[in-house]
Parts: sequence; C-alpha cells; structure tokens
Amino acid sequence: MNPKVSVVIPVYNAELFVAEAIESILNQTYNNIEVIVVNDASTDSTGLILTGFVDRVKIITNKVNMGDPASRNRGITASSGYYYASMDADDVCLPDRILKEVEFIQSHEDCILVGGQAVYIDALGNILGFSNYPTKEEVIKRHIWRRNPVAHSSVLTRMDLVKRVGMYDESLRTCSDYDLWLRLLHFGYAGNLREAVIKYRIHSNQITQYDYTNLLKTTAFLQNKYKNLYNHKDNFVDRVYACGYWLLLKIPSKASNRIVNFFRKLARCLGVLRRQFYD
Repeated sequence: MNPKVSVVIPVYNAELFVAEAIESILNQTYNNIEVIVVNDASTDSTGLILTGFVDRVKIITNKVNMGDPASRNRGITASSGYYYASMDADDVCLPDRILKEVEFIQSHEDCILVGGQAVYIDALGNILGFSNYPTKEEVIKRHIWRRNPVAHSSVLTRMDLVKRVGMYDESLRTCSDYDLWLRLLHFGYAGNLREAVIKYRIHSNQITQYDYTNLLKTTAFLQNKYKNLYNHKDNFVDRVYACGYWLLLKIPSKASNRIVNFFRKLARCLGVLRRQFYD
C-alpha cells in the first residue's frame, strides 16, 4: 500500500531557505507525494523563487498575510492525500523521512501521529546539536502535559482526522501544532522515531527565539484547557514544570528568553544522553 502523502509548507519571507525545504520534499525516497506551498503574502523574493517550482508543486498565494495556522489550513483544504505531513519553510527533510513515517504508522494500528528526531542546524546549515524527543508511547503521554514532545516539521498523521478535529486553531499565534496534537490524541497515541528525519533550523526570526513569553502562556493555557478532557491529574514532575512556567512568566520577557535559550543550547549538546534518560 502506497497512499498519497500531502506535504503542506506555509511560507512567509523565507527567501533564504524555502528552495532547500521544497527540494528536500521533492527528493524523498517515497514516491507518492503532493507538495502544497502556501505563500502568505511574502514581501521578499519568496514569490519569485516559488515560480521555479510551479511544474512540481501546487502553489497557493494569500492576498493578505493570514498567519501560519490559517495558511496551513488553506493548504490542508486544497490537499488530496490520505496522510498529512507538516513542514516549515526553513527546515530540511532527510531523504527517508516520509517513507519511514508511513511504514511506522501503518505497522502501529493505534498510532495516529508520528514524528521523529531532529538535527539542529543554524542559518548556514551548520550542525548545532540533536533532539531528545521521547519515543516510547507511555513516555510521550507523560511529556505532552509538560511540553510539546513532537517536532512540528517532522509530523505525519491521517488527513481525515486532522479535518475531523477542525484543523489548526487560527486564533493561536503560537502552539497551534501543540493544540492540534492534543485534539488528535483523542483517537490514538503519538509516536516518535528514534532516527532523525529532519534538520530543524534555528535562527533569530523564529517566534520561539524572541517571544518565548507568549509561547509559555499559550502552552500553560492549552494544558489547562485539555486536562479535563482527558481526566489528567498532574504528578510531581508536571507540577515542577508548571512552577517553572510560572516563574519564567514572572520575570521580564528578555530575561526569560535568555534563560530558556541557554538551557535549549545545553539540551541540544546533551541530546543523545538525555534521550536515554527519557526512554
């Protein structure tokens, strides 16, 4: 069975990276893929770059800037695949990403969402470190109440379920992926491959690098929103995470950004060791 996979890439002013992102999908070893790029009213040369892919990619252009969740929803609505694969315009897929994820989700009946590990790179493509996303089902279930345990650009899930739960929440400025995962988990469990499937680019224009305060607020809001739905009761570690969020929100946003980014760099350097701790 070789079902179609629809890869949706929203893009806004990503002239430096978008061509590499698209090429990494077009060069996948899995051969039944459609690529949908949603140009969210970019003002740089992104639109011109996309014209070079018109024969191989479906391009949708927003007349006004609609934001990331709304752009993803436009792409999903225009897609025809059995599976939905998310992708960011500044990241890079490794060649076997789609193949490995399709094989995994087909061989694990109750898994409705699968991601994988990431190689962290900078704007020039230099390696910064490696992710430590948990891979065991029960560990992912625990961690989803503390942080988002799945990399957005690595996810493959069933298209019918994404549409059934209402796709991305367009009112969310950040964490729309986390919100979607929490809704999808009503139908099954999330998994992560142990292998790296993407190169995740870290650069100064990412909202997670300069507006971590808003991300923390939204994370805490979503956790509280869905805990009643799943009858989740916080354990000791969950409460430690919640206290950490509360403390970071009590200090100036610039300081909290510096603190979080320091620990992120440390985590990337120790990613392999920490993965052993999580699993």
